[in-house]
Amino acid sequence: MMFKSSIYLTAAFAGSALATGNSSAYDYIVVGGGTAGLVIAGRLANNTDYTVLVIEAGPSVYDDPRVTAPDGFPAGTNLDWLYHTTAQEYTGTSGQVQYISSGKALGGTSAINGMAYTRSSAAQIDAWEALGNEGWNWETLYASTKIGETFHAPDPTQASVGKVVYDADYHGFDGPLTTGWRSSSNKEGLLFPIFAKSFSELGVETVPDVNGGAPMGFSNPPFTVNVDANMRQDAARAYYWPVLQNKQNLKALVNTTVERITWASGSTSTTDVTASGVVVTLADGTMQSINANREVIVSAGAVKSPALLEVSGVGNPDLLSSLGITPVVSLPGVGENLQEQTSTSLSFNITTNITDSAYFFTWTSASQLGLGNLSAEVKANLSSYASIQAKAYNYSVSAEALEKIFAVQHDLIFNDKIPAGVMGSGTSGSDGSALATRAWSLSPFSRGSIHITSSSLNDVAINPRYFMLDVDVQMFAAAVRKVREVYGTEGLAGIVGAETSPGLDVVPSNDDWVEYLSSTFNSNCHLVGTCAMLPKDLGGVVDSSAKVYGTTNLRVIDASIIPFEPSGPPTATIYGVAEKLAAIMLAEL
Repeated sequence: MMFKSSIYLTAAFAGSALATGNSSAYDYIVVGGGTAGLVIAGRLANNTDYTVLVIEAGPSVYDDPRVTAPDGFPAGTNLDWLYHTTAQEYTGTSGQVQYISSGKALGGTSAINGMAYTRSSAAQIDAWEALGNEGWNWETLYASTKIGETFHAPDPTQASVGKVVYDADYHGFDGPLTTGWRSSSNKEGLLFPIFAKSFSELGVETVPDVNGGAPMGFSNPPFTVNVDANMRQDAARAYYWPVLQNKQNLKALVNTTVERITWASGSTSTTDVTASGVVVTLADGTMQSINANREVIVSAGAVKSPALLEVSGVGNPDLLSSLGITPVVSLPGVGENLQEQTSTSLSFNITTNITDSAYFFTWTSASQLGLGNLSAEVKANLSSYASIQAKAYNYSVSAEALEKIFAVQHDLIFNDKIPAGVMGSGTSGSDGSALATRAWSLSPFSRGSIHITSSSLNDVAINPRYFMLDVDVQMFAAAVRKVREVYGTEGLAGIVGAETSPGLDVVPSNDDWVEYLSSTFNSNCHLVGTCAMLPKDLGGVVDSSAKVYGTTNLRVIDASIIPFEPSGPPTATIYGVAEKLAAIMLAEL
């Protein structure tokens, strides 16, 4: 297959395959060359009857060692948008600002992330259909995700020492995206069995395979890596570069910013409007209009996608008018429904010199986190939560609609249908003297927003409203408490000394975690939901084919359309969503 030989392309070919901005029209314009956008572009370009242009604000990183390294993590560099939130109102330290990483390169966040490949829970995806997205359930998304995957089983050392378990039936073997384990994964093998035993002592057993829709348990998950080449497999290396070896109908403009979407003459706010193309600023600073003969697909991510819609006249008309933007499509849900997780790490001295690491994920249910008593309280407060959230939305989404969504979320979490929290990584310091593990809660009830603050795409307010609803910090604290509990097990007792961060002097008891974490946390950089695939009356922005309501040919396809925060890293879910929507688009031709 043409998708399979991307690692053999030369850097010279990679450079020559980029567009220069000379063409003024393409059949499809994909705004954003990231995880989802490149899936769409690569799949559409397989039909040579149509031309496809990808427009990416960042550079090509085909031969950038920061990206290609199997353990590379170039977040915080020039390949990162380096977003920051607004000053947060509901955190323990008022006015706190959080940094949020997002990829700015051909490949998007798939080029700078931690590469974990973990699908969501089946029940969570089924909830998408229950809320009105016909055809969007676990079975259909599962099939789409498998289509995109070529899975590599662990080698004998990884299987025995790293305790890797998997079920081949849960994976694909003929897709463009290669998954597996890095050559360095758990080779020393000191820590992984220890953590597996420690979680087992607490009733959390090893899950057979995290990618089968039931991730609850302890695991050593696969990564998006090319096992044969021992390098990162990002979306560009999987879906863009291989197509270019055989096709001339796919191009990318890099270091190019889309300023706004343009509309066909006669498009008004009283009829479904047609996108005619985009206005861009090229790498040399010149502006150019590029026409779309068929469709514009926005894949700019959970921050830039809603912002681009708004500067183009799609969104809440009150906001747009206040900024001097003529409303084209009245769609108050644009930029709302932002969901983001919070995380923190605990560190411990270790008494035995260990320089190994165990890159694990442990998904735990609400019951395993001791949250059973919280269920009734949350259920009784769903109406109140919805009213608080509706007010924060300035009533652009009704309290009744939000209560319906919250009721589904409560059922998923507190009936143990999806994990409530996750712990990840037992990583020792380079000198072998310390050990750290990260924890986060997965499904916040608090919803934030992303909106422009001027008519420029560069002026965006990211407001997650962390902990606006108190239940979120309580669930977060439960996940963190579990880490301290794990480090107190017999399995780890032989190597673990004192807790150094935050330490018992800072958080002396379990009752103190809520106060501590409300001020001391990090963004997990897993933003979703700001152009939600939901019915309009539930605050939706796109329909089940990802087409923006009120338009004839404008779609949004990226993390922003995912209606619920996935139960784990979102990469695999985003790939699956894009594969499914690419198939829908191709079927329409």
